[in-house]
Amino acid sequence: MLTCWPEASSWPGGGVEQFIKEVVETIVPAVSEKYGASTDSAKTSFGGSSFGGICGLYMAMRYPEAFGSVLVESPSFWMDDAKVLDVLSEYSGAWPERVFLASGECEFSGTRDRSAPAAQEVDSLLNNYFNQAVIMLRSKGLDEARMRTFLEPEAAHNEADWARRFPKALESVFSNLWDSQAYQTHLAAATALAAEAAAAAKDAASSNTCYFTVPKVLVAGEPGRLFYTKTATALKEASSIQAHVGFNGWSVGVEDLPMSATELEGVVCVPLLVPAAATEGNFCFFDKEGNWDSNNGSNYSILVTPATAPDSEPEPAPAAPAPEPEPVAPIAEPEPSAAAAPKEAPAGAKLFEQMSAEDKERFAKEQGPEGYNSFYFSLPGTLEPGKTGTIYVNRNASEPLQGSSGPLKVLYGFNSWQLGNGELELTKGALPSIDGADWWAGEFTAAEGAVQMNFVLNAGDQWDNNNEEDHTMLVEDPALRAPVPDEKRAEFDTVAAEVWEANGAKFFFTVPSPLVAGQP
Repeated sequence: MLTCWPEASSWPGGGVEQFIKEVVETIVPAVSEKYGASTDSAKTSFGGSSFGGICGLYMAMRYPEAFGSVLVESPSFWMDDAKVLDVLSEYSGAWPERVFLASGECEFSGTRDRSAPAAQEVDSLLNNYFNQAVIMLRSKGLDEARMRTFLEPEAAHNEADWARRFPKALESVFSNLWDSQAYQTHLAAATALAAEAAAAAKDAASSNTCYFTVPKVLVAGEPGRLFYTKTATALKEASSIQAHVGFNGWSVGVEDLPMSATELEGVVCVPLLVPAAATEGNFCFFDKEGNWDSNNGSNYSILVTPATAPDSEPEPAPAAPAPEPEPVAPIAEPEPSAAAAPKEAPAGAKLFEQMSAEDKERFAKEQGPEGYNSFYFSLPGTLEPGKTGTIYVNRNASEPLQGSSGPLKVLYGFNSWQLGNGELELTKGALPSIDGADWWAGEFTAAEGAVQMNFVLNAGDQWDNNNEEDHTMLVEDPALRAPVPDEKRAEFDTVAAEVWEANGAKFFFTVPSPLVAGQP
């Protein structure tokens, strides 16, 4: 929050009295009304650093019941010749339940040349002010159970040192909440998030990726976090970074979000709430000087998977049985009209929007964000004989088809072109266009008895036949993947041992030997 006040010289004490009154009487009620912030003082704290720390001390004395605690970081005791120490000495009223008071031993020299004249003397003076404040507050009933103090060696008067102490400060001012079930649940979630982020950062580094998300695949309608490793980018020197975020090709939820530092070196983060209608996320990054990382103008994009629907609705309580009606003559049912028939899904490709939730989730898990850089895949991942499947082709991943135009076709067959040969014209836009991918898709039926699909790609007069090797995908009957019964496995092992003993030294052999016509 930024609050502007007139020239400080016309406000004795920097305007602190007027400021804290405005906070208590105007700002806190407004925040509570608009954002639902707690009005229970035990769950709130007021804090600040530098002159904000002075404001914290005045808040504790002037409005001791307004907040359950105050957080005072590096208070600027030097202001007005340490007048606040005189105010502390004279004050005899109540105090909030908890106080956190911290400073650095090098408040002055830590942000200047330490060899400068009088630098050490100024540090010593400021440390003396701090210790005087601690003694005064202890004498007024703020024992170690109510007030935690921390004079940190080598720490200076800057945001980095305040940020490092911030977890200790929160632990102190909200110590009354730490044993609650809500906090324990939050702590467990935060710990899991930190572990997941660390693992994701390691994976991103190994793949030379400058961003990652937690969860790895964002879910529509759910919260997530976007991480950016600035050390590997043109923004590595930036002191502050924002994410320019949107969804579905920048058509939904576009906004600029400031990113915050994390415990991971060189990694910043921003929380996201993914829109319920999102199927892809789009983003780029920039700093306050106007420098951008937009992936060389292509922007960054990631898959968003749909939320998993609940398995089933709870069953309603059974109603009391109704009395059986008197039997009546049956009424002939009318013939179904053409208009009443359910509409068939359009023939051809299954577009992303037409995928089942299961297929979308499968794609997210099997392909992941890197799947957009792949050439082709199928759903299901392993085709089945006699069953329908969908082939997805990233046209831009085919070198022979670079620069081609017009429709994309697949000429296919099975078992080295011995079964079910056919031609399939694919439909464009099968998946979101992420990282420059150009996805096409088409639906077909694998031939009965197929064990392999063979195919080539065609666009006009340009062909991709995998350097005359053709492209292939596995076709497998799920029944063949069924576990072998123990008795059959034992029988097989015995036969295999006998066969190997008799034939192991040969170049090739068959089982049985000799083969029998018409038999496997």
